[in-house]
Amino acid sequence: MVIYNSGDSQNLISALETNLSGAQQIFDRLSKGSQHLIGVLDSGTLSGAAYNAGKNLFVAYINPMLQKLNQAISDIQGDLRAYKSADSAVSRYGTHLDSDQIEHLLRLTNHMIQLLEDKIRADKDFINNFLSGGFEKVGGALAELPQLYEQLDNLKEIKATRENELRALEEFKYSTNSLFKDSAKAFDSAMKGVAIINQSSASADGTITFPAGADMSWLKKLSNEKFSSSLLGSKSKADKVEIKWSVMNGMGESFPTVYVNGKIDKEKTKNLRLAIAKVGWANLKDLAPELIAELVGVNDVKTLLDSDASFSKQSLSFLSLLLTYFPVKKAVNLYKAMETARMLEKGGDLALDLAKISKTFGITEKEAKVLSEMWEAERIANKLDDIPIGSNAANHLKNVEGVTKRGISGGHNANAFLGSLDDVGGRIVSETPHSSIPGIKNIEYEIPLKGVDGKPMVPPKYRVSDYPKTVYDPNIISDKQIYEWGQEAMQNGTVEGNQITGTASNGLKYVGHIRDGQITDFFPIIN
Repeated sequence: MVIYNSGDSQNLISALETNLSGAQQIFDRLSKGSQHLIGVLDSGTLSGAAYNAGKNLFVAYINPMLQKLNQAISDIQGDLRAYKSADSAVSRYGTHLDSDQIEHLLRLTNHMIQLLEDKIRADKDFINNFLSGGFEKVGGALAELPQLYEQLDNLKEIKATRENELRALEEFKYSTNSLFKDSAKAFDSAMKGVAIINQSSASADGTITFPAGADMSWLKKLSNEKFSSSLLGSKSKADKVEIKWSVMNGMGESFPTVYVNGKIDKEKTKNLRLAIAKVGWANLKDLAPELIAELVGVNDVKTLLDSDASFSKQSLSFLSLLLTYFPVKKAVNLYKAMETARMLEKGGDLALDLAKISKTFGITEKEAKVLSEMWEAERIANKLDDIPIGSNAANHLKNVEGVTKRGISGGHNANAFLGSLDDVGGRIVSETPHSSIPGIKNIEYEIPLKGVDGKPMVPPKYRVSDYPKTVYDPNIISDKQIYEWGQEAMQNGTVEGNQITGTASNGLKYVGHIRDGQITDFFPIIN
């Protein structure tokens, strides 16, 4: 049985910190006094049998004891730091953890999981026995299954939480069990020594005599005491991450589930499914499950979920290329290094220090040559000079191409945009000018909602557009100039999927879209 109470633990930490502070000051003074006395006796200023006896007592017994106890205090301070670290690790699971109570809740959770799994099996039996069960029962089972699966996932998450709490308690007990023991032994030996020294006597010739039968092993034990403030190593092994694919009973596609140490990890599963939904299964289906597990394990999936990330379809393609030659872990590490370099790029071709990367990851000369060839192929593939700008790009930039319930398409010319907004009865919500380029501003706006008859609702209701519009003032920036800046930005851009992002020489950022091998449109943005 293990019980952890955060309040008691904090009281222990506070008391130890206070006592250690006072003890350290006392032993510092005692140590200085002892050294001073020995120095005076060594100087010859004081002499005689009694002084020699005192010197021998301090040199042989008292001073070594003080030095060792001083080390013991330092060890307690180190043990306290280690204890605080272990306390921090376990306290995140709760302020009061009782292993017996957690085990009881875990048994109840396992029982509920069993009941749910039995119910799911029963519903599946209805579906599999369609003719005998009747359509009504099948319909009910189909409607019930998603809710049962959701409840089952929630229970398994609760189960994982309980198991984590138990594991944290065991780790806390195991890692802190040896703390403060070596210093306690040192103080125990020292106290025995103090008792014996208090009973010692000095003869006329300065000889120190201890009581008959006195156990002098305390000094040897104290001298041999070794101090350590390290937490005992964790018994747990590194997490094993696996991907398993499931298919609903004739209901459609396969979907992945992430297992960590044999148990479903709900958060990793959610992230992986979102990543696949965003990037597209076509870009992931040829990658080995081991690679996807590696990505989940090192949190690269979060990069896939970041709209500003450089981990893109092109990046996945390059990662696939690396995997044709390098082992999974080495391929992932090389990819990370190259993506870091790519993010640091300011424009133009990327001058990658392949020699440094090769040395960092310990790849052979042959591997370095292959890596160089792969990178050259990637660099050439990513050149944008050969991607033409479509004939409609200038029109999209200047003129409004349509109005939907989500907003106004095209029309980044301020006059065209404001005219269209006025025509549909829209309103401006806010305007934000560019911080350094006059004539550029970002407009948040709303447009009136329409009823089922296709006409504006009465009284009017408005919806803020999902896409704020960045416009240019044609009285300050001509249509030709804004287009030329866009061309420049596209030539220096970075492709991510079907989107290209670049910056003109004046610092104005543009976003464009690629369809059917062309840049079909581009427009300025502020953020």
